Amino acid sequence: MIVFGWNTFLLIKLMADEVGFANKGETVNYHIEVRQKYFHLCWIPFFPIGKMWAIRKHEDNELYELSQEGLMALQSRVPEPKTSWYAYSGLILLGALMVYGMITN
Repeated sequence: MIVFGWNTFLLIKLMADEVGFANKGETVNYHIEVRQKYFHLCWIPFFPIGKMWAIRKHEDNELYELSQEGLMALQSRVPEPKTSWYAYSGLILLGALMVYGMITN
């Protein structure tokens, strides 16, 4: 059985007061996450397929996708994070195996 699909991993975790969504000292029950979506094959990430901005509520630890209005407000305050190199780890692994195969032959 070949397992494939998409998943996400955390790039940046932002508190609400860092981005101006809450006042300093005000208690909020959520934080904002920027997550990297990636395609995986047998749970090995092969390539990125986009970024996802989400809110994680503290009381139930559930992840909710950010609304379009919230996304536009955040993107004006926070620069777009870079894609991590390990989102390409499947392609890197394939390249390393190909190089190893050429060297051994």
